[in-house]
Amino acid sequence: MESRALKVGIMQALNALLFNRSLSAPFCQFQRERQSPLRD
Repeated sequence: MESRALKVGIMQALNALLFNRSLSAPFCQFQRERQSPLRD
């Protein structure tokens, strides 16, 4: 039972990491474009 709970915890952590990355990626790109001197 412990191993199952551990597996669920790992899956939740991986999902959170993927979710955060999918959220932060477009935001970082937006910041980079905003700070770029090429765009006005």
